[in-house]
Formats: sequence, C-alpha cells, structure tokens
Amino acid sequence: MVRTEALKYIQLLHERGEGSLKISKRLGLSRNTVRKYLALLDSGQPIVLRVQRARALDPYEEVIKRLFVDCRGHCPNLQRRLKEQLGLAVQLRTLQKFCQPWRKTVLTPQERVVRYEVNLPDR
Repeated sequence: MVRTEALKYIQLLHERGEGSLKISKRLGLSRNTVRKYLALLDSGQPIVLRVQRARALDPYEEVIKRLFVDCRGHCPNLQRRLKEQLGLAVQLRTLQKFCQPWRKTVLTPQERVVRYEVNLPDR
C-alpha cells in the first residue's frame, strides 16, 4: 500500500509529464504500482487507503514501556511480568513487534543486547 504523500507525489510528477518508469525510479516503487495508481487517478475512482487500526496493547503502552526498561529490553522477561502483574497473556512475537520502536530510543547502548562471536580453538 502506498502512503498518501507518495500518492500525491505520483500525481504531481504525472501532471508534470513524467512517465511511470521515471516516477517509479524516483520514488523507489514498482512500475506496476505506479501504473495502477495512475490508472485509478485517471478513472476518477476514490482511492481508499487503509487506516491503521488500534492495537490490543495500546491501552497498556505506558506500563509496558516502563516494564520494558526495567527488563532491559528482554521481551521474555517482560512477557512473564505482564502475566504476573496484569494477568495479560501476550504472545512473545506480538510483544517484540510492539516494543521494537523503543529498542534504540529507550535503551542506552550499554543496555542493549549485543550479539558477539567467540572464536573456538582448532582441534
């Protein structure tokens, strides 16, 4: 799905005489996507873009953010605490996706979990 800004930019470039190939290269979209939206714009049909719906964890956002910092970004620990304190059963992957925007902003570089490799001696 294309965002509203990109859709307006497609229309603007098309009005300036740009072709679908140039528009697609400039915006980093597929040529077929640009052609589809140009056809919809020319036909006069309204383009309905999806509205982001509310997530089930949105009411608990502040609590989850506080616990996320307390757990130093470890979602399995956060999942356990949510179950104990709030009685909230959440899938681990759902919790990881929900906490993703906070990983770089809330945690300092020292608190982030960093993967490292260990060189094993030859046998």
